Amino acid sequence: MTGVSPPKAWGPFDVHLRWTDFDRYGHVNNAAYVTLLEIVRERFLLDRLGSVPHFVVARLEVDFQREIRDDVTGVDGFVRPERLGRSSVLLSESLVLPDGAVAAEARTTMVLWDEVTRSGRPLTVAERAALQPA
Repeated sequence: MTGVSPPKAWGPFDVHLRWTDFDRYGHVNNAAYVTLLEIVRERFLLDRLGSVPHFVVARLEVDFQREIRDDVTGVDGFVRPERLGRSSVLLSESLVLPDGAVAAEARTTMVLWDEVTRSGRPLTVAERAALQPA
């Protein structure tokens, strides 16, 4: 789409919009922004790790900056790791319109998840290397 990348971010990850993303006001619903950010986050993890590990979102902050109108068919997503903890990853994420304007910026704290113990698990050496902030 735009090719405009925030500093030291991975992407763009092209996200196509679906008719269900739009509300009666002719723009993407605020809850759909969260879904679009999740799609971008999972594509980032797949790109960096080769698979999407089990994780839970512990915190999500979204700043809505521009509406995504119903004449837009897709946005670019970018992800930048900010900090790695023992079992957590803090990511900065953005959704960028075709004209290069930022529609939303988010910060997401993910905790890697062990399905057996139903609790956080430490990042592996490989995960830590692949997700290291630039």
